[in-house]
This record gives sequence, structure tokens and C-alpha cells, in this order.
Amino acid sequence: MDVLGIGRTTGPLSDQEVNQTVHQAAAALGANGKKVLAIIPDYTRTCPLGQVLRELHSALAGKVAQLDFMIAL
Repeated sequence: MDVLGIGRTTGPLSDQEVNQTVHQAAAALGANGKKVLAIIPDYTRTCPLGQVLRELHSALAGKVAQLDFMIAL
């Protein structure tokens, strides 16, 4: 799998950039009809986690057989 994403050193990504990146990554998974386990960071990492989870659910719900999340400690 290729690495997808964008970044910058001058500030955080915009909401639109985060949403677009999540949807692009979800589409690249090829996970239709499969079970998906998303490993997410714990509270020691900084990211717009709520937004990422909502967008990932939006991108995959109804397409995958199952979507689960596990917190990486």
C-alpha cells in the first residue's frame, strides 16, 4: 500500500484537507465487503481524532462488512 497524506510545518491542516485525506485513504483500501480494524492513537498523540473517525466512518459505513477501532497504547 502506498503512503497517502499531506503535511506542512507552518500550521495544522484545514478541515477540508483532513477530510479529503481520510476519504482518499479509505478509497485506496479496497476494503468493500471486508472487516476493517482502524488502530487509532491514544491521548498522548495530537490529531483531530474526532474528525478523522467521523470521516472514516462516513467513507466506509455501508461498504465494509464491519468497522472496529482499537486504541494503540
